[in-house]
Amino acid sequence: MAWVARGPNGKALGYFRSVISVEHIRRQATASRRMVLIVMSLSVGLALLVIIGTHMLITGPVFRLLKRLQELESGEGTAAELANDLHGEPLMLARRLESAFDRLAKISKTDELTSLANRRHFEEVLECFYIQARRYNRPLSLMVMDVDFFKAVNDVGGHPAGDELLKRVAIAIEEACRKADLPARFGGDEFAVLLPETVSADAAAVGERIRKSVEQIEMTDELVELNVTMSIGLADLNADEIDSPKSMIRIADRALYRAKELGRNQVVKAHDVHGGPERSESTRVDNLCKKLAGLDSQCKALVLRAIQPIINILEQRDPYMADHARKVQHYAILIAQEMGLPDRVVKRIQVASMLHDIGMLAMPDAVIMHPGSLDESQLRMMRRHPLLSVRIMEGMEFLEQEIPAVRYHHERYDGKGYPEGIQGAAIPLTARILTVADCFDALTTERAFRQAMSLHEAVAEVKRHVGSQFDPSVVEAFVAVYNRMGEDLQNVPGKKGSAWLGDLNADSHALLNAMSEGE
Repeated sequence: MAWVARGPNGKALGYFRSVISVEHIRRQATASRRMVLIVMSLSVGLALLVIIGTHMLITGPVFRLLKRLQELESGEGTAAELANDLHGEPLMLARRLESAFDRLAKISKTDELTSLANRRHFEEVLECFYIQARRYNRPLSLMVMDVDFFKAVNDVGGHPAGDELLKRVAIAIEEACRKADLPARFGGDEFAVLLPETVSADAAAVGERIRKSVEQIEMTDELVELNVTMSIGLADLNADEIDSPKSMIRIADRALYRAKELGRNQVVKAHDVHGGPERSESTRVDNLCKKLAGLDSQCKALVLRAIQPIINILEQRDPYMADHARKVQHYAILIAQEMGLPDRVVKRIQVASMLHDIGMLAMPDAVIMHPGSLDESQLRMMRRHPLLSVRIMEGMEFLEQEIPAVRYHHERYDGKGYPEGIQGAAIPLTARILTVADCFDALTTERAFRQAMSLHEAVAEVKRHVGSQFDPSVVEAFVAVYNRMGEDLQNVPGKKGSAWLGDLNADSHALLNAMSEGE
């Protein structure tokens, strides 16, 4: 081998010559080939090592996790086995999946609002216990219950109040049950309790604890206080016609219906239900008549609840009218009771007293707030308010018996009143009573144009107009009340804005929902 040798200036000086043997070249080529093979082997080995490590650390655990998820989906595995033999990110993923499955399992078995078991889970557990109880001849009881007149709470306080009541009822049921019992919400206001290893008598004791616990719940809104009660139907395996879990629920539900028929707020066992669904036609007719008899009071109570805010607005509009309806109602009831009138007439006067000035809403402020005596045109406008009140009430036919008292409460006994100028016995007695009560409150209340009279002065003024403005028999009863009560006559019971319901509060809870429940 030779190559040119050049000087500093690039000029060729001669040639270099090197002698290399073929054997040496062969050895160098072999060594180079061996080095290349070693490098390639190391690279392939490293790649295989990375692949195997990736498979062992990631792909393998992920594959096992996916396989276990498939088994879980097919029902062959459990969520608790997902994290077995896993590590790293697959382990974290498996644990998150376990937590998610636990939450889903709980949600699928639990009622969202009350946190009790839902109906689907309850029926699954009931079926298992039913089969076991039948196979080994063990006792098993079931209670079905619902809140009496639940819709009244929704009507008065809205759905948030209804939801709050359901939560409190659920807590009361759960606290009254034993640890082995399974309380559940069936839906709406209906609940159920499964009582394993429990005979009918012991189950009835649990039901009585639940009933008393629910009875302690108080639901109050700004208008009325409702007493919460619960009706309960109970069945055990010894009841007739029970041949399946569904029939057990049906028999318990029949007992619940019987508890409602008997007056609600009680526990009825299936053994005590006679006649089953084939009750006599006369019994069904009697029950229907009882329910229809309450519709009038029921509608009145609902409407009066709706009207009360309007009455409050009217009294706030005129500071001199504050609490006027409540006080007039108080005096009118005392007079009616003193005259020995029937309860139905007294209640009629209660409602009429509350509504007698509702037509004043149509009066302009210039008339209502006038500081002195009204002129002729204002007086004519003011004298229209009884007719305006009647026009409002005429749209509600169930108030037709209260309309005469409202229409004629400004008529005079001598015929010089308004709006029609009738006199004497032609004026309805309820209107004559309302006239005395209305005038007495006006006399004892300060007005913009005069001071209030004392109690003694007001009574004397009423007596002075006997036979002209007032019915003598009504005034006689009023004076008798005053002589008996004295200064206590003006102590009006109840709080402002609520007493207008009077005795309707006592029975509205029992009447408000007979129609809305359709029972």
